[in-house]
Amino acid sequence: MRHSGPWIVIVLLALACLVVPWWWAWSNMPDKRRVPRKLINDAPPQPGPLILYADTWPTRATLKIAEIQAATTETDHALGPKAVATDVALALSELGISVEAQRLDDLPKDADLLTGRPIVLIYPVRHGYPPAAIMQFIDTRLEPLVGDQDSALSRLHVSDIAIAEGPQQAAQAQQALTTIMGYYHLSYKPGTTLLEPMNSIVIYERLQAFARTIPTIIPTSIPAVSATTTP
Repeated sequence: MRHSGPWIVIVLLALACLVVPWWWAWSNMPDKRRVPRKLINDAPPQPGPLILYADTWPTRATLKIAEIQAATTETDHALGPKAVATDVALALSELGISVEAQRLDDLPKDADLLTGRPIVLIYPVRHGYPPAAIMQFIDTRLEPLVGDQDSALSRLHVSDIAIAEGPQQAAQAQQALTTIMGYYHLSYKPGTTLLEPMNSIVIYERLQAFARTIPTIIPTSIPAVSATTTP
């Protein structure tokens, strides 16, 4: 028994010479049944719509000067256009859709609007109509596209979120857009409405429901769009 030690070492070394190469080959063998982790967790997010919000005050029946003094137009009010746009982007991100909202007047002049990327306009209602910023966007950015008679115009899909004090004002604003977009033969579908009495929970639930309707019209391949996003 005193002489068995060297033999044990020799046997172990021999086994190691046989087992180690087999174990190395087995551990590096691709497992066809296993989906690579990268494909599951690191899939690139789906590109989303172009969310443009009008940089205007939250809707009011009567403008209160004292309320808006020393403040910016992009208020933190739950129904402020920027806050709503941010919530829409968040709701879309929960669906795996990558998007950043931006102010309507930050959209570059050379931005390509005919890529098939849906456009969502967010605005407070003014006197039963969309605010001037929305009308200017239609007149200065969409009307020229109609004049060019580009065949890609069929890819343009516009929806909206109207912020109003009551359902009647919101309906009037969206009806006005329906008439205007119909005049230009552009694809427009009223999105949703947010009303003054709603609390933040109801607002976000409504925006989540609206977000779920957007991916159905996003094309599978969207060229890059030149746009400056709001940080």
